[in-house]
Amino acid sequence: MGPEPHYPIRIIRRVKILYHHRIANPGTIPLEIIEVQSGNYLGEDDIVRFEDNYGRSA
Repeated sequence: MGPEPHYPIRIIRRVKILYHHRIANPGTIPLEIIEVQSGNYLGEDDIVRFEDNYGRSA
């Protein structure tokens, strides 16, 4: 198996605290998301799901 393809497109988005957001890929090229957390607390128990297509909303 050869090396993975390299896509030169890089789009960086910062999501502000308490900002409601959703990610979608309307294109045909597979989307790769790298999530980076910063700050004093890096847990995920503070996530509030408002709407979820995968049945994870509370």
